[in-house]
Amino acid sequence: MKNLKICLVLCLLPLGSVAAGLPDITGEKLADILRQQDNRLRAFRVKYRLTQGKYAQTGELVPDAIIDCEFGHDIRKGHRYLHEKWVGHSSGEELERKYAYDGKTGTELSLKQPDSRGLMFGKVMAKVPEMLDDQAIWKPEWAGYGFLREYGYDTLSGAIRNALKVEVTTEKSDGDELYKVRFEVATGEKRMFVDSDGATKWADLGETYVAWLSPHMSFRPVKIEGLRGWDSDVISLCSASDFRQVSPGLWFPYRLERSSTNRGRGRVITVEDVAINNDAPVTSRLKFPPNTHVTNEIWQVKYRVGGGLWSVRLGGLPKTTTPYLVIGLLLISGISVLIYCKYGRGRQLTEK
Repeated sequence: MKNLKICLVLCLLPLGSVAAGLPDITGEKLADILRQQDNRLRAFRVKYRLTQGKYAQTGELVPDAIIDCEFGHDIRKGHRYLHEKWVGHSSGEELERKYAYDGKTGTELSLKQPDSRGLMFGKVMAKVPEMLDDQAIWKPEWAGYGFLREYGYDTLSGAIRNALKVEVTTEKSDGDELYKVRFEVATGEKRMFVDSDGATKWADLGETYVAWLSPHMSFRPVKIEGLRGWDSDVISLCSASDFRQVSPGLWFPYRLERSSTNRGRGRVITVEDVAINNDAPVTSRLKFPPNTHVTNEIWQVKYRVGGGLWSVRLGGLPKTTTPYLVIGLLLISGISVLIYCKYGRGRQLTEK
């Protein structure tokens, strides 16, 4: 019944907007609609160029770094992948790195980095690589544009549903009727206050955001702002444009511009290609090329790919029982072979 109501709302929205603007909607209902749209997306892979720098007095972005990237996210499996290649930097640095996460183990590969003398370095760890975990920096996530990741929200629908406070209004922009959603998400911190009865209490601290959603483009955000408070100044914003329909009813912005008002810096993402669901295989684990110098933080060993046992170096005690089990099995196997050989040899002598 709940899904039927959502479908009816989605069908009637275009009619309502033509007749007398968008119909009124609650934050909870809006979160339901957003969640239904999000559930249609199981995986995506995006190729894009990131340009970041500082804004000049004329308002033009002066780039100090240009990076070609490929970012993939298999939402249901939890796999993530990122390949970054720096094609321009003010310092002249050459960088090329890859990151992957299969839901349990993270891998990193530095193909090019300053002062590496052409060497390649890999890393295996029992956590998400930092560049994959920090969604808020610059990756073009499907919803929320990276604003809400630091508070534990992968989707805008989850943030609105669990918000401390929500206000939904409508607003017209460039001839399009939009839902304007102001909401406050909990940061995990608390503040102490004294109520009217003189009792000391604690309240959740929150961060305020405003999102403008377009019903005509699957409720994708065309802009999200971060505020100092509920009715305070804007401190950061991300605007999306050049929306394209990558699948029936699924829209993706091919241009994202994010800026910070207090730092005067900005980032522009221009998308080259988008693949979704079955057309978007996401690399879950990196394969290290020959001669890569690998640090395995789980096993606490260092080695060179293709270098054999002579290249293996211990870095400390393993953080998992697996190496001990392998060593134990090898010892048991060795002892078994010795006993078998000794028994077989004794048997042969007896038979003679």
